[in-house]
Amino acid sequence: MGRKSHWSIIDPATTRGINLLVFCCSILFDNSSCYKNEDSWTVRREIEHSRAVKCPPIELHLATNKIFQAAFVNERVATKYISKDDYLSLRQTFPETCSMEQWDDPLIKDSKLNPEKYCLKILREGGAAGNLFGKEIIQKLNEMETDIPARSKYILMRYLRPVESENILVINGQTDTATTVTEHSTFGGILVDQQRILFSTNNGQLIRTKRAELTSGGLMNGASTINSLHVKD
Repeated sequence: MGRKSHWSIIDPATTRGINLLVFCCSILFDNSSCYKNEDSWTVRREIEHSRAVKCPPIELHLATNKIFQAAFVNERVATKYISKDDYLSLRQTFPETCSMEQWDDPLIKDSKLNPEKYCLKILREGGAAGNLFGKEIIQKLNEMETDIPARSKYILMRYLRPVESENILVINGQTDTATTVTEHSTFGGILVDQQRILFSTNNGQLIRTKRAELTSGGLMNGASTINSLHVKD
């Protein structure tokens, strides 16, 4: 990658400006980070200062951090960006969540008494590795009593209990009847220029089903299968 020229990044092989940069693997923090040294961050800074379209730009990249899930549960924070009516409507879909740095929060106090109702979600991208569920959180909570820096690495979330159903899973060509839960995700696109939204789109959905007893169930690790919705009155 060449140096910037008039705020453009130049491809040294063709001397043409690069218009689009896509981060295929770009975990920001912890031991899995793709940024191993200061040179890596310098390259990212050069990219962000360029005129190229970034996918994602740093502000949206940082927003994937789970600490934002905890922040937007707070009405005072959320209503800076959306109306109170919209917040109250969305709030019905949010699980109870808080930052572990709010050590006196009633949610944290309840998690110490009823750990089976909660999970600790690690503040990193790249999947669920490092998340703790139910009784797994007890040791980490005990450590946080004295290890204050450790609190900044997690958020606390009340454990969701989705509807369970009997299903037939097809994984690697093999069928298996199991009690399952299903998760629904949406795909979207957004293009922003200097805080001005040029477009925002809804581009479909992903339905994945996994065994009910699994706490980590991604498609890439083979624990979940792709599914489809059956809507009924």
